[in-house]
Amino acid sequence: IQPRPSWLLISWLTRFLFAMNRPQMIRSVTALTEISKYSLDVYSKLSEETGYSIGFEKMGLLMATQSRDGMDYAVQEMNLVAEHGVAGKRMSAEELRAFEPALTGHLEGGVYFPNEGHA
Repeated sequence: IQPRPSWLLISWLTRFLFAMNRPQMIRSVTALTEISKYSLDVYSKLSEETGYSIGFEKMGLLMATQSRDGMDYAVQEMNLVAEHGVAGKRMSAEELRAFEPALTGHLEGGVYFPNEGHA
């Protein structure tokens, strides 16, 4: 691949740069958290309503961090989605290891979202 400058590329990059702002990010987070909450609700009822197991499990989502910057980012994300009704819990390195013994190596801490699930 040999990228070459083009007006089309410059135009796209300009639009992209102007779209990268906090209000747009908040709108995106709002939409994504609403989709996530709706999906969790639908998946949790799907097996019951259809009579078929889809393998949905509400086991939560664990974010483990190894650095202070990573922990700051995880807490920032937790606080942001909390504004949209997604509960999370900050955890120390000790709490993480007690919660998930398979974690090894250096840990700064983490965040656990107990209501998350997957199929």
